[in-house]
Amino acid sequence: MSSRLITAFVSILPLASAWLPGHHSSIELSAFGVTNRSIAGRQTIVVPDKIRGVNVGSLFIIEPWMVGESWNRIGCSNQPSEFACVQQLGQEAANSAFRQHWDTWITQGEIQLMKDYGLNTIRIPIGYWMAEDLVRGDEHYPKGGLQFLDRFVGWAADAGMYVILDLHGGPGVQAANQGFTGNTVSEPQFFNSYNFDRAYGFLEFMTSRIHNPSTAQQYRSVGMLQVMNEPDRGYGNLVSEFYPNTLRRIRDRETQLNVADAARLHVQFMNTNWGAGRPAQNLPADDMLFFDSHTYFSFENSKEQSQQSYLTSSCAAQPGSDGDAPVVVGEWSVGINANAGGNGEFEVNSDNNLEFYRQYYGRQVGNFEKLAGWIFWSWKTEAGNDFRWSYKTAVERGIFDKDPGNAAANYGC
Repeated sequence: MSSRLITAFVSILPLASAWLPGHHSSIELSAFGVTNRSIAGRQTIVVPDKIRGVNVGSLFIIEPWMVGESWNRIGCSNQPSEFACVQQLGQEAANSAFRQHWDTWITQGEIQLMKDYGLNTIRIPIGYWMAEDLVRGDEHYPKGGLQFLDRFVGWAADAGMYVILDLHGGPGVQAANQGFTGNTVSEPQFFNSYNFDRAYGFLEFMTSRIHNPSTAQQYRSVGMLQVMNEPDRGYGNLVSEFYPNTLRRIRDRETQLNVADAARLHVQFMNTNWGAGRPAQNLPADDMLFFDSHTYFSFENSKEQSQQSYLTSSCAAQPGSDGDAPVVVGEWSVGINANAGGNGEFEVNSDNNLEFYRQYYGRQVGNFEKLAGWIFWSWKTEAGNDFRWSYKTAVERGIFDKDPGNAAANYGC
């Protein structure tokens, strides 16, 4: 999730299965929940034909713009990132403060609420420092998150939710000046062999945790690994080196673990439209790939700032136009550009504007469901009544329908 949102927001041997739409094989589909059939002797989750999900932003990588109250409680209100926060607090104090956040930010009951709201998928942004052995002594990240990730994915599986694990914060940092990476730096240091190796190590670590008998029960609904979120553009070795090696390393680890072909993980890459290169260009042949498109109209600085312009853009967008397939729109919102400033037609506390936001939401849902589906950013924020980045608040205020299918039917393009 881009820290550019700050500006926009202020202006307003059990084995884990990887079944996805289009890969149903012999598993009998159900709309939600856990089937009574099994792979390798264990019940396995299936997903509906369209991914309808939310990101759990600021759970395992805190973005201060989203959770100001929590950031203050941790003691880092003047810091831009987790790295800087840990530096300020010291390791032990930071570990304690972050554990409190991980323990309370999203509860088991909220996962059930997601399902009650018609959602079936959770995307979990995590940092490479979840595998603590990969962190150098001069790097500063909170420790102890893995046990809370284990618990969270177990809760998701119990609720029958499909899970995508997303490497959101890469070693060396993959995007400049972005709080979502865990460390705001002016120049990313990810794009070299040393940090590529650490990223491979993290993805192998998570692959093992998903499939290994000791943890597979908790991870039984994790079907996809996203190898890197929103890497900076202009680094050719991302496509020529990192992407193909990542896929090989994940598949090699699954081979070592004797994972059946049908139970392999889907591996996800940012799509070509992201602008960092064509991800499939050098990939080995593989039929378990997925691609991610991030579609934020709030970042289109040249667009006319009117309700009609946003509604038109919602229908005209083609997030799958680059030919990468299958595609899920892994991040989007009903946020508005900072240029809209004091434009009263976007005021969230005016009843006159709520119908616009219902249409803005419904049109995006309808458009994105022409592809494999969508994952909203984010489940919740600490923003009071402002629902534009909070799915939970939007449903509570009656802006988003508890059945997303109704939104598309009533307001779709």
